[in-house]
Amino acid sequence: MIRPGPSFGSLRTISLDNDRVRVVVVPALGARVISFADRFADREWLVAGDPPADPAAWARRDAVYDGAVAFGWDECLPTVAACADPLDATGPSLRDHGDQWGRPAEVVANGEVLVATWTGIDWPYRFIRRLRLDGPRL
Repeated sequence: MIRPGPSFGSLRTISLDNDRVRVVVVPALGARVISFADRFADREWLVAGDPPADPAAWARRDAVYDGAVAFGWDECLPTVAACADPLDATGPSLRDHGDQWGRPAEVVANGEVLVATWTGIDWPYRFIRRLRLDGPRL
């Protein structure tokens, strides 16, 4: 079932759950998964973190993924570290942890599937992640 999730500071979350598993996503933070819990075993599988004091700071080009922001599950495309753009050596460096982390994503419920979509900022692409629960599996 898809429903509003628990509060994460001032940020809205979406929860995808069944009797075995719960997944919580924060659309404003790049559809970051902040919780992946086995409800049957009462076990959280992801490292927890605190909501950002300034969510907009996470979206900046010069934002760095380390320390207090290193928790949960993020998508990292096209890179996992800041680096020169192989398609444009004279252009700006590619962002640490790619275009997705910390930047708002379009997240919609499509039946029992949670769909997050990103459009590339540095490169022309569209990335789609679909999360669906099947009993104890994600």
